[in-house]
Amino acid sequence: IAHEPYFWDRPLTRMFFKQSQGFVVMSEIVKADLLSLCPQASYLLHPHPLYDHFGVKIERAIAQETLKLETGKKNLLFFGLIREYKGLDLLIDAMASLDSSYQLIIAGEPYGSFDSYRKQIEASPARERIQVFDRYIGDEEVFRFFSAADLLVLPYRQATQSGVIPIAYHFETPVLATDVGSLRATLESPGTGRVCPADGASIAAGIEKMFAGNLEDFISKIRLEKQHLSWEYFARAVTGYAATLKNVV
Repeated sequence: IAHEPYFWDRPLTRMFFKQSQGFVVMSEIVKADLLSLCPQASYLLHPHPLYDHFGVKIERAIAQETLKLETGKKNLLFFGLIREYKGLDLLIDAMASLDSSYQLIIAGEPYGSFDSYRKQIEASPARERIQVFDRYIGDEEVFRFFSAADLLVLPYRQATQSGVIPIAYHFETPVLATDVGSLRATLESPGTGRVCPADGASIAAGIEKMFAGNLEDFISKIRLEKQHLSWEYFARAVTGYAATLKNVV
């Protein structure tokens, strides 16, 4: 079901599901969504594997120079398609509560107009510390943003799971996310990040708490988690599950 739903979503989805023998879901909350629409569904629950086709991490200083970022800052990254439910405005609010040692990098294509965010940035006391790349970020550019980032921030108002987290894992970037969907289980169970309430003050406090600790602790947990999230392991699980299904053409 879309994050910005229409009245026809559920009936059309149910019609489509009736044509399917099996399902692959990547979080408990998506499993619950599936079973709410199709209670008898056969499914495989398996976490999303890493996105590992974006190249390798480069030196932070080189990435900052390439992106023309101010040096000597703690770099926060908002990455991905910019949609209302992703809460970018909450993160911009949070920047007003963070001191001058923090810098926000916004990198992603707006789903609609970026004007309201731009006005919010211009009115923010942190406007000089917010760098905007409001455009499509090609695969060949992704490594620069994650190489420059110290922390990925996902200030979502709602979510099921996040496709950005596997990218962050690939580049060994810790994550702070709001406590929506399956993000708590995704981050806190393996110790690869933290969650906080979905409001500007809580996001700012969460960011400060992560930097007050040792980010290397999160990075070491990410390295362990990466071992369980290979595409080979995922492919074996899916093909093994598919072999158990009946009436597959």
